[in-house]
Amino acid sequence: MASTSTAHRLSQTTPLATVARRAQTQTNARISLDIGYHTCVAYDGQQVSTLRSVYAKLPIGQKAPTLPNTFTIQFGGDRYLVGAGALTQRNYLPFANEDKLSAHLLKMALYALAGHGKVDLVVSHYSADEAAAQLTAILEGTHTFVLEGDRKDLDVRRVTVLDEGRGSWLIAQQKGLIAPTGYTAIIDLGCDTFITSFYTADSSRVEHQAYPQQGAKSLATAIAADTRLIEAVGQCANRSKPQVARVLDGFSHGHYYAHTGASWAEYFTEYRDSWFKGVFGAVKTDFAHLLPGTKRFIVTGGGAHLVADKLKDAAAFVVLDKPEIANAVGAYYAQ
Repeated sequence: MASTSTAHRLSQTTPLATVARRAQTQTNARISLDIGYHTCVAYDGQQVSTLRSVYAKLPIGQKAPTLPNTFTIQFGGDRYLVGAGALTQRNYLPFANEDKLSAHLLKMALYALAGHGKVDLVVSHYSADEAAAQLTAILEGTHTFVLEGDRKDLDVRRVTVLDEGRGSWLIAQQKGLIAPTGYTAIIDLGCDTFITSFYTADSSRVEHQAYPQQGAKSLATAIAADTRLIEAVGQCANRSKPQVARVLDGFSHGHYYAHTGASWAEYFTEYRDSWFKGVFGAVKTDFAHLLPGTKRFIVTGGGAHLVADKLKDAAAFVVLDKPEIANAVGAYYAQ
């Protein structure tokens, strides 16, 4: 179980910050970094910071635009605009187009959110045992890069790789949500992928499965193709077609499309219910042998808020508070 001091810290995390940069003064400060396909989240024991998971490559000599929640980072001979402002560039690319073990994606998130100094880093991956060596090779050691025109030196002294979803399990444990007997399932609703993991009461993960291209992005893709939204966006934005990235962002902004008045709120529930039926249907099919012994389903991840109202009266389900940051915050306290 989490210690009393750890439990207090878990419940006292400071509000979300989207632009704060780390300026490490501690030796071997600890940072938990959750690299998501929609949002990257970092937690240092006091503050949560986030980064929109999109980037655009910039020519070395091009003047970088000054945009909120966005960083200009240069390393390895390349220069990038990283964060929400990259969506303004014609050549922007979502992190979801690439593997989570991609070195330049890992480094962009690390450099934007970890700042400089000496750190111990905690990261997660759905196949932690298989990915640990590659993640450590990429992240551990001394990094020199340019952030907003200033040279930075970051020394990652140690990399700890956890099962993806372990952080949420620790949060649930602290809140007394873990079943004392049988299994507890963690359903992590990410952007591109959702991951289901089954844990025993003593924290052992017994089985897990990742479901690529079935996360919240698949829901956003379906909504973006709805003729009603296509027509509404076309009327508001010079006949533009809806972009999936903008729909994903709209999930957290009243189901409105970017800065237009176009909205899918009226028909969101229909799409959402169909999507989650597919999600839980896959869980029931693939883990039928574990379901009789499963007492609780913990729903977490960046897409969890989309089903919170749907599951509020389902006794076996709990959607974590602030599910979009639960994995990063919980992982920070992993022993």
